[in-house]
Amino acid sequence: KTSSRVGYVVAKVVSIILIAILITAILVAFVLIVQGIVDGENIKTDKIFELLWFFLMFHLFFGLLLYLFALVVPKTALIFTLGIFLVLIVPFAEPFLPMIPKIGDNIQDSLKYIPFSYLTSKTTSGDYTFSNWQWFITS
Repeated sequence: KTSSRVGYVVAKVVSIILIAILITAILVAFVLIVQGIVDGENIKTDKIFELLWFFLMFHLFFGLLLYLFALVVPKTALIFTLGIFLVLIVPFAEPFLPMIPKIGDNIQDSLKYIPFSYLTSKTTSGDYTFSNWQWFITS
C-alpha cells in the first residue's frame, strides 16, 4: 500500500515536470513565431533555460503544495480556491502589507523567502534569477 502511494507521488512529480516542459515549449514557439513576424531580435538560449527552470520550480512547488493540501483536506473546491488565492490574490495584496502598523515591513521582508510570494512576483517581473536561499527553500 505504501509503495503505491510513493509511486503516485513520483508519477505526480513526473507529470508536473512534463507539463512545465510543455508550457515552456509552447511559450518559446509562440515567441519565435512572433519574432519571425515582426522581425524582432532573437531570443537568447540562456533565457529559454532560465524560463524552463523557473517553470519547473513554479509548477513543482505549487503542484506539490496543493497535492499536500489535497491529502489533508480532500475537498476539491477548497484546493482550487487556495490555488487561485496563492497565485492571483497574494501578489496583488503584497503592496498593501507595509500599511499594517508595526509589522507590515517585517512581513514584506519575509515574503522574499516564501515561495508562493516570490515565485508569483517573478512571473510578472521577468527576472528569473534566484538567490541561494530561494533555491534552497523552493526545492
